[in-house]
Amino acid sequence: MNLRHFGLLIASWNANGVQPRQLELRDFINKHSLYIILILETHLRPGVNFKIPNFTTYKNNRTQPTTQASSVAAILIKPSIMHHYIPTPSLGVVEVTTVVLTPPPDDNPLTIVYLYLTIHQPIHRC
Repeated sequence: MNLRHFGLLIASWNANGVQPRQLELRDFINKHSLYIILILETHLRPGVNFKIPNFTTYKNNRTQPTTQASSVAAILIKPSIMHHYIPTPSLGVVEVTTVVLTPPPDDNPLTIVYLYLTIHQPIHRC
């Protein structure tokens, strides 16, 4: 896919708790003129909406009960970019957030899958 059709700049950022670092994130976005930001370790609880002006936020919440903050992988995307969110079922120790960018008619869509493997839990092999 030719990303020049989109004119995109994409970055990944490990927040280690995104709420207290919101101003730092805004500065990072502005400094690099980003269109899509993949955020790890958001530490957001279910039901807590995280908003950055001029961006739409997508995240999945862990379904297992926990007393700790639970959202890990989030995608922020400018609403001016044609896209749609794909809900992802619970996958156990892997957390996934997915969006599909809708390109001009003469190009193929681009699927962005952001996943996080919770390494402190065992992985069972079949």
